Amino acid sequence: MNSADQTPLKTAIDNALSGTGYSFDLSNAANASLVAQAKLGESTTITLTKGATVYQGLTPYVNDTATNSLTADSAFGTKAAAITSTKNASVMPFATLTVKPSTANGFVADSVTTANGTNGKFVVPKDGFVKDDGTFNGTEFRTAVSDYVGAAIGDKKTARLNDLQTALETQAAASFVAPTGLTANDLFSGAQGATYSASDVMTYLSKHANLNTLKSGVFPVIASDGTASSFKQFTFTAANATNGTFGTGKVNVIYNFNNGNAATVTYPTKTTSNTVNPFA
Repeated sequence: MNSADQTPLKTAIDNALSGTGYSFDLSNAANASLVAQAKLGESTTITLTKGATVYQGLTPYVNDTATNSLTADSAFGTKAAAITSTKNASVMPFATLTVKPSTANGFVADSVTTANGTNGKFVVPKDGFVKDDGTFNGTEFRTAVSDYVGAAIGDKKTARLNDLQTALETQAAASFVAPTGLTANDLFSGAQGATYSASDVMTYLSKHANLNTLKSGVFPVIASDGTASSFKQFTFTAANATNGTFGTGKVNVIYNFNNGNAATVTYPTKTTSNTVNPFA
């Protein structure tokens, strides 16, 4: 087969097989000879090569269907990350934050020069309020809340506590408890080069309850005295996904939740995750 015929034929074959995960190498002499001997009107059996099986990683995004107040990172929502703490992998990963000043809370915008209790800064200690045995360090939490609130009283104190609660919920909504009990056979996989649709992804998730529904890290509910009066947790439910090609990029999965429907939960005992991670 001359090159003038081979080039357009290769293009036609590649286009026909695009997205199937199969290929036919026309540069292989045996394959080229087989095609060259084909006659119009006759059938010819050819052997296709199936692409290697690849595992497609998932990237979870969470979308607050109530007000979208907690999620605004991208068109998909807020990108969420699995909790990796070795102390307690079911508790939200606390991080130092600064609450935005407002007339109601009375904070000052310049957090560099203003003192604690007036700048809106909530400082998280090194242990992140979680002890080595996985239990909650309520004493450190109350101290941090007290330092954050400062001398504010009445409505101003209430506003500061409410703003801090929202900020902590925002942090919690960007985390999820890593699913357990998964093996490599549970990962989303297909032939290298094959395409998948959003429907394929949703079907895959529906067969894995611990992937179709995720849980946020457990977060504290702040009482008026600055203590953690209880703990809550969001539930994320898979709602949509993007299509793509196996072996290229990751699958974006959109999980919906309602920030007004956080469930009250018992503070979890120490957990760690040692399962295959589909979100890697």
